[in-house]
Amino acid sequence: MAAIVITVVFLAILAISGCAMITDFKNNIVSRINKSDTEKAAVQTVQEFFDAVIESDYERAYSYIYTEKHEYRTFKDFEDEFKDVTSIIKVDAKWIEVKNNIAVVGIDLIDTYDGEEKIYKDIEVSLIKDSADTWKINFWN
Repeated sequence: MAAIVITVVFLAILAISGCAMITDFKNNIVSRINKSDTEKAAVQTVQEFFDAVIESDYERAYSYIYTEKHEYRTFKDFEDEFKDVTSIIKVDAKWIEVKNNIAVVGIDLIDTYDGEEKIYKDIEVSLIKDSADTWKINFWN
């Protein structure tokens, strides 16, 4: 009889810890999926920003800039930053790190100057989530 009680108690403990393990496993999977979505959104922001710069659509590019702490920086300030920039041809995101509301995306960038292509590797693009929970590029650190 005592063996049956011990077996039942042991099985109950296994069932309870199994549920906890399943819950932990589920929470781990959900957090990875959410992080993956967060990472994708940050990379997409960087790609769309550089697509706009490549197309010389500086108004659209400016829409991806974090301006909440730099409200004194205007679109004109941003546009002036690009008047002497070489022609960017291509940008490839290579890696990303996300921690809370801050992200860093590592990119390789190809540009052309005086007819020569040049590649820049591992440029770090810093992003921050704004008050609308949208990734924005921290252009003016």
